[in-house]
Amino acid sequence: MCLKKHIFVMSYLVLLVHNIDALMPFNAWGADMSYANQVKSVKKHMNQVAVEQVSIESKENEVSGKFFKRNALLAKRPNALGTVIYCHGYTSSKHESFFFKTFLPHFNALAFDFRAHGELTQGQKSTIGADEIYDVQAAVEYVKNHPDLQGKPIIGFGFSMGAVSLLRAQGRWQNLFDALILDSPFDSGQDCMSQGLDKMMEFKFLGKKYHIPGKNLIMKSLYNPYLSPMVKQIFKWVTGFNPNEIPTKFVPVAPIDSAPNIKVPCLFFACVKDNKVPVDAVRRIYQAVNSPFKRMWITHGFKHCSSFISNPELYWYKINSFVRKVLDNEMTEKEKIVDDRVTISVI
Repeated sequence: MCLKKHIFVMSYLVLLVHNIDALMPFNAWGADMSYANQVKSVKKHMNQVAVEQVSIESKENEVSGKFFKRNALLAKRPNALGTVIYCHGYTSSKHESFFFKTFLPHFNALAFDFRAHGELTQGQKSTIGADEIYDVQAAVEYVKNHPDLQGKPIIGFGFSMGAVSLLRAQGRWQNLFDALILDSPFDSGQDCMSQGLDKMMEFKFLGKKYHIPGKNLIMKSLYNPYLSPMVKQIFKWVTGFNPNEIPTKFVPVAPIDSAPNIKVPCLFFACVKDNKVPVDAVRRIYQAVNSPFKRMWITHGFKHCSSFISNPELYWYKINSFVRKVLDNEMTEKEKIVDDRVTISVI
């Protein structure tokens, strides 16, 4: 993990400590408890969580007979209501996503490294949500075959590329998850690049807007393997991600095409100031899924996937409120979008 990610995680741990009353799972901070007893209650909860490193076997793609070993972290809790599979974003790892087990404390947690990320990456390439569906499938199969985890609800919780991979995997096989939590998924890689290029190649002169020519040529070259060095540099300029950190193969990825096949409850998050995935991209997927119960929260997040930093207490509440309604079958109002630019309310 690079230094900036260490700083990010540590900063949020500090934030978590200051907001622990809202995030602690079992109402440990009762008004009638002394500070010492509150701390003891937290320690007791921590000691009940068994964390171990495990591995899953993921196939390379549909036609290859090759399999990748992916390392994962598993947290087992007594009397868990089910298992949440956490899926990290591009250039991240299982360690960042595993942190979010704090937000669903009544569930077991499994977080794995996507191909070309984290550990054991030799000979692998990221496809930013295309072949990653096989990593998701492998994680689900692991849970369904684990004697301590099987037979209970499985929830997918993904960020950016992880959310895209969940959407595409569920859309393909349809029997993987009981519910999905999707933080900042893009609707189409090509559309996001197109919109990013529009912004990057736009300039003003004497009060008028102009565009630097060449966008159409760039778009036609995105998936040309011979032009990969040029495409990587453009991708870095547009998205802020460095594809040289992660071996990457650029292929078309459009989770919006999988959305009509999604028939499980879905909770979406989008950030107003997201410079990678605009709110409208998330909204298009939200509108396209055929979920019997779906929610979307548009937050004041100041960057990509920052809703939980912007308002951690409400983020915790919305996730747990959504999951509780799904498990208790209290899905009365099919659709609802909450936009913090208009009003602040709860789901």
